[in-house]
Amino acid sequence: MLSDFQVSVKANRILIIMILVIALTTTAARICIRSRNRRLWWDDSCAILVTVIIAIMLAAFFLADYSKPPPTLHVRRIKIIQLWILIATYPSSVWCARMSLLLSTVRLIPPIFPLRKISEGTAIGFLLMWISMIVVKIYTCASDRSWYHQPNPACKMGGQLGVMIYQAVAFLLADVILAAIPLRLLHHISLESKKRRMLILMFSVNLATSAITVIRTILIVNQAWSLSSIMFEVEVATTLIAANLAVLTPYIYRLFNPEGDFDSEPFTYYRSVQLDGGIRLRRLADIAPELRSAHAPEPTEITSGTPTKGEDAEHVLDLNHQPSFPSLSPSDTTIKTNM
Repeated sequence: MLSDFQVSVKANRILIIMILVIALTTTAARICIRSRNRRLWWDDSCAILVTVIIAIMLAAFFLADYSKPPPTLHVRRIKIIQLWILIATYPSSVWCARMSLLLSTVRLIPPIFPLRKISEGTAIGFLLMWISMIVVKIYTCASDRSWYHQPNPACKMGGQLGVMIYQAVAFLLADVILAAIPLRLLHHISLESKKRRMLILMFSVNLATSAITVIRTILIVNQAWSLSSIMFEVEVATTLIAANLAVLTPYIYRLFNPEGDFDSEPFTYYRSVQLDGGIRLRRLADIAPELRSAHAPEPTEITSGTPTKGEDAEHVLDLNHQPSFPSLSPSDTTIKTNM
């Protein structure tokens, strides 16, 4: 039986430290890369927030030994505080990491594309699911506080099948969306096959968290609390690492293939329609030079060529200088405007 399998507290804490240190290291590398290039954005803010939440979780894990009944009233109170911290921080860390990955994709999509508005609406949806999940968990544990008086206090969600199903479905839906939006964007971008495979892999890593979510849900339903606590830690770390890969993967790729810029600035474009029917997108920094940083690259211009006979229904934007997607080179990138 899964419920009979136990992991020692010492082994669990070592695993917690190893996994979360890896996640926090990737976050530190991400922030350094973005900060050095003056490209910090909302997705980086979410990654920093996840780091803070994980630090709180890590401190909570060491407050008390969750596997043994508290010997004194003081230890019992500390353990109850520990459980409340974990109840609030777990969904917050997972959803905030997903928000970071989503916003990393949003910053790549020009505002003129409908996919940009869809992605922004999805971010609002993620925020609402994040809040609702915290509210549901707090209500479930606060409405019946009889677990306070158990020999080993724990608000176990295994008996709340509806809550577990809602959580699993919400996580799976979010992971599918996080994979679908970048794939939709890639559908409108012409790339070399090796770069396309790299980007698809980069944005599909978060699907691994879906498998972890399913496994963790099964363990909780079967009351395998020791194993479920490990999967809980793995899920948090994997979600954050998946979000950080959206920045680290293009950077590592550029180290071996130095082709221009390796990361995209958030899209801030001024659009103008030309007499020939083309669309010219110019960065705001080109229109208002005084807004440009002293360390910014030379002015960037994105123009569309005159449509050919084979392109009578759509315009193709040639990205001649600044790539609009991480790890895209100037020579092999085009974006269709009918997104």
